[in-house]
Amino acid sequence: MWPVLLTLGRIQITIWLVFLIPAIIWASFVLWQKMRNDFTNDEIFSFSLWLLAASLLGVMGGKVVGVMTVLLTGWWWCLKKKWDFWELFDILAVVGLWLWFLGSLSWGPAAVWEGFSAISGIILAWWVRRGYRKFFWYPSGKMGLVGMVSLLCFCLTQILVAMFTPAKVYWWGLTVDQLVAAWVVAFTLVAIYLRSGFKHE
Repeated sequence: MWPVLLTLGRIQITIWLVFLIPAIIWASFVLWQKMRNDFTNDEIFSFSLWLLAASLLGVMGGKVVGVMTVLLTGWWWCLKKKWDFWELFDILAVVGLWLWFLGSLSWGPAAVWEGFSAISGIILAWWVRRGYRKFFWYPSGKMGLVGMVSLLCFCLTQILVAMFTPAKVYWWGLTVDQLVAAWVVAFTLVAIYLRSGFKHE
């Protein structure tokens, strides 16, 4: 439960709500800053609104479902506008990691593990972005690796967190978020291999 700061009748103002508004503004600004040289302000604004709607809709199914809803919306938009999805994925992933970290701060001590994981993911994404074109196992040097590694970090953390969190709904011994996260991890590993261009001699 998010800590409640103020109650107005049936409306509760929580720390999460206070965090959400500046987080949306900040994320939109970062996207605009990264994309303004290639796209118009109207396109960036429309894209941000689509991502916001997708995140609000998807998060009702769980954190991992929310992230995947945003990514699928981004993929659909890129397909429609003929944008480079993988380049955009790298940008969105880093923004997402920072939002994850800020969100853990708004939750408080109960989310220390998630905050630590988010910071670890940010450091890992920074390291990958700096040197992925030199990785011997990723000879293609194609963009998207930063995004995929960030996604792996997030999903693996959610699997571990879910394992130690009481859940009401289980499918085949897994929570819904665990199950979705496990599939995402599997597909992401395959995507990394396919984009790597690595071939055994």
